[in-house]
Amino acid sequence: MTIHEEQKKRTNEIIINSLINLAEIKPLSKISISDITKLGKINRGTFYLHYESKEDLIESLESKTLKEVNIIIDKNIKETMDINFFYNNEPYPIIRLLADYVSEHKKIFNFLLNSNTTIFFRNSIKLILEDVVTKSLINAKKSSQISSVIPYSYALEIISSIIMSIFMKWIEGYDELTPEEVSKLIMDSLFLSPYDMLGLKK
Repeated sequence: MTIHEEQKKRTNEIIINSLINLAEIKPLSKISISDITKLGKINRGTFYLHYESKEDLIESLESKTLKEVNIIIDKNIKETMDINFFYNNEPYPIIRLLADYVSEHKKIFNFLLNSNTTIFFRNSIKLILEDVVTKSLINAKKSSQISSVIPYSYALEIISSIIMSIFMKWIEGYDELTPEEVSKLIMDSLFLSPYDMLGLKK
């Protein structure tokens, strides 16, 4: 990477971090380009060398994050839904890798999932999780069919929502769970019944 490329990367990180930090203290609709450049100690011209607008900045951040999530999934999806991981008290590799990635970019995920941005990112992540479940079933069973007890669309909603809600709770930052602990929590939540979770056993 050249010096110019390194400088461009650093400036881009400053712009993103400034937006995220501002979103923690004021509504996104109230954040201006001037706010971002003032906090980042850069001029407006520098901002516009990177992005056309605040909306362009957000869309770029969403696109980059979704692309990197998909790369992780595409490289590691084959081992998903191997029941031996649960029996060995280990999370699926794909869950652990996603937890590591989310942990590394926690503030970005918190901004994109929990701030008053568009619902595009949240819906995109949910669709990605649903796709993972479907593809994993096909890998594990050579079929996407599931038990007839719960209709497929509802089962897909339940599983993806469990994963999504745990990640969203985690990135709020109210606990100190490690990526390994969150991965284990997701696995337990997927395999244990609500009665087990609540300690309501016969």
